[in-house]
Amino acid sequence: MAGANHEMARELLWRGFPTDLRGTCFRRFWNGPAEDIAAMDSWSGLLGAHAPARKELTILLIKGDLLRRYPNTIISAELGTPKKVGEEVVFTADDVAGAHRPELFRGFLGQDVSYVAIDVDPAELAFTDDADLRHCWYISLLEPHDEPRFGLDDPAGGAPEQSNLAKHPHDSGEWSWPGLDHPSAKHLNAALLGAADNSAQVASNLFQQPFRMLLRAREYV
Repeated sequence: MAGANHEMARELLWRGFPTDLRGTCFRRFWNGPAEDIAAMDSWSGLLGAHAPARKELTILLIKGDLLRRYPNTIISAELGTPKKVGEEVVFTADDVAGAHRPELFRGFLGQDVSYVAIDVDPAELAFTDDADLRHCWYISLLEPHDEPRFGLDDPAGGAPEQSNLAKHPHDSGEWSWPGLDHPSAKHLNAALLGAADNSAQVASNLFQQPFRMLLRAREYV
């Protein structure tokens, strides 16, 4: 940071900008709410001892093409408890301050490694509730709600009997491509979807619920 500010000041001076070379053009190395260094004209003492006090951050590394293919994935740390309700698992976040820790910044290393900084101390992520081991910190990867997807499911193996329109006539969330009543049809249409030529109903039936993955954080710290 000292070198970057020094060279910027020299560049400004060379271009005729009225500077005394003591300005601090860059205060942050990473994006985020906190500054990485104090104003350089206030420095005294040993080099490297001029950073404001800031808490530790967690850097999450993701190997793969997830964030390149879905760059707007919302990543955060959530404190809460997952519970099974019927056939589904429902996650309930703790109703306390600090139970949600947002992403601060992200970037890429090479072609297939992404890093994401989350505003939480790694030591906190190791929290264990002996009364309920499911109650802990989770890393949340959430599909944005403002980027809707439309289509049908593609279950593993593609077996029509797993999920089809006839078996789930009132639950379009269970409809799959191999489960179409007319598998020879090349294109979807309102009649095939039971929508009676109603475009709004077609969209409703094809709407895909946003996907969310929760990873137990203490297993990755």
